[in-house]
Amino acid sequence: KDEIIAYAADELKKYMQMIDPFKEYVIMAYSKFDPSLEGVLWLGRDESFPMPKVENPELDDAVSIEVHGSSGYISGTNNRSVLIAAYRFLRELGVAFVRPGPDGEVIPMYDLSDVNISVHEAASYRHRAICIEGAVSAQHVINNIDWMPKVGMNGFFNQFRIPFTFYDRWYTHQRNPIYEAEEFTLKDAEGIMFQSIYETKKRGLFYHAAGHGWTCEPFGIEGSGWDIKEYDVPEETKQYLALVNGKRELWGGIPLNTNLCYSSPYVLDTMANAIADYCIEVPEVDYLHVWLADGVNNHCECENCGDRRPADFYVDILNRIDKVMTEKGVDTKIVFLIYMDLMWEPLETKINNKDRFVLMYAPISRTYSKTMAADKPYDPEKLVPYEKNKCKMSKGVAENLARLGKWQEHFDGDSFVYDYHFMWDHFRDPGYYQTAGVLFDDMKNLGKFKLNGMVSCQNQRTYFPTGLGMSGMAYALWNKKGNFDSFAKDYFFKAFGKDGDAVRKYMSTLSDLFDPPYARGERELVNKEAAERFAKIPSVVNKFSEVIDRNIVLGENSEIHPSQMVSWDYLVYHGELAKYLAKVYEYIARGYNDKASEMKEVTLGFARVNEDVLNKVFDVCLFCNTIGRTIDMMTGKEKRPEHL
Repeated sequence: KDEIIAYAADELKKYMQMIDPFKEYVIMAYSKFDPSLEGVLWLGRDESFPMPKVENPELDDAVSIEVHGSSGYISGTNNRSVLIAAYRFLRELGVAFVRPGPDGEVIPMYDLSDVNISVHEAASYRHRAICIEGAVSAQHVINNIDWMPKVGMNGFFNQFRIPFTFYDRWYTHQRNPIYEAEEFTLKDAEGIMFQSIYETKKRGLFYHAAGHGWTCEPFGIEGSGWDIKEYDVPEETKQYLALVNGKRELWGGIPLNTNLCYSSPYVLDTMANAIADYCIEVPEVDYLHVWLADGVNNHCECENCGDRRPADFYVDILNRIDKVMTEKGVDTKIVFLIYMDLMWEPLETKINNKDRFVLMYAPISRTYSKTMAADKPYDPEKLVPYEKNKCKMSKGVAENLARLGKWQEHFDGDSFVYDYHFMWDHFRDPGYYQTAGVLFDDMKNLGKFKLNGMVSCQNQRTYFPTGLGMSGMAYALWNKKGNFDSFAKDYFFKAFGKDGDAVRKYMSTLSDLFDPPYARGERELVNKEAAERFAKIPSVVNKFSEVIDRNIVLGENSEIHPSQMVSWDYLVYHGELAKYLAKVYEYIARGYNDKASEMKEVTLGFARVNEDVLNKVFDVCLFCNTIGRTIDMMTGKEKRPEHL
């Protein structure tokens, strides 16, 4: 009778029919499992099934699968878990979901008469979600939502009350003048948002919403993106904007980056009531994110706010929200953010009702050259004291974790990390291999830092050249005992076929040669050794093109799976882009900045020209923005922000 389980049954039938098209599969409804029935797979929940223990069966996912011959059961701790279990069963049958969309599904064909599968597992972490970022179409997002439970993920996050800016970037073709901008409105974005909510809830996934925007939207100021333009600020609202450097105005001209005068009772009441009312208006929200403004060093300096820490004001706001929501009978979970100035813990206040809240640790300034567990713990006594509007964000992974530890002394409730491996940094690792390894290791070790999962703040299209990183993130969040090397070998075999391990070694080599810390500004830029390393990349790509060409011929002769053929096709474009980018970095390493700037335009131009072919797996808009700015910072044309 449950829509999610009915959907799971439809999915199971669809894929089993593709695996073994010579059988007929029929869906029937039974109230409970009957082990005496032959040739029946029972999909659903039944208290008689042995199920791994979890802390909270509605929040925590576990699966129980026993199928022998053509009979058995597929179950989970909740309805969402049943869907995840159905996909897990399919993966045990040999189905591989190497990237979103039908052309990312590798489906074998064989007789399913004699199947023996026994799986009883609980996910290592509660929170396994993806947050919208980058430039996206409606279909890009739906493809990702569809893919997530197939690999064991369980949540989707729409930023802002309406995630306009992410869709606007795609439909108006920002960063790609080759295409003519389409007309796109806030109403269009709202319609797509509700479509994405439907797709999320159809699969029983947790729905996260909002984040930044509560410091402007309830006060009559638009907060749908970071664009600098003319904003209508109501006259009565100006008195509540943060006083910074003697002025109460939009910080940098952007409402989302503008904090408020949090010592004002009116500000607290307005925010609390707006948040509670939103939860009533959008009951699909499971986790509502309540963040302060984006940016750093932008807090109110008025007499009433004084030198009090933003974190203390923040806790006041959170407690007020909890009070109002309780009065209005709203039980939605609230996610609060440890980020920028809020990395410094509160001194005077504490959260009253920890069951209402979830701590979200967002170390945006960290380096991805090291994993979370790479260094020894940082001495908390050495942490830099808080100084209002003079904070310097640290790249040090261990130092940021020490700040998390200080917060955890005040709050020991549910929590997760909100990290950015696939927001910008992956573009600095064209092989994706080092990035994937760091991400995998980070996910394995979250429990060591009392974090119960991950919501990944990221581009939605991060499968170019491969989906290794995304698939590895999902795998390690489900099974923290997994091994990266073993997983990588298995992934590349499924994505590319018998030459998969050759692709794995090729991607690893490209990551090593590009040396991502170089593009992160962590190496000497004018560097003979680096220049020679970059100079090797074109020959490595050209040599491997022989393997690519051979497999493309096999694909044309139907000797490899069509989805694997698509994987090989993407490597053709990736190799050309890698050669262009290698030349840019080689010029920088030799001190030829003008030539590097010229080659940058050639590189970005190649990405733009091929966006039509690559758009399902590669965010050209964010690539052009990130790599364009990275190269400009490396050549001295733009100053590198302290938090990047």
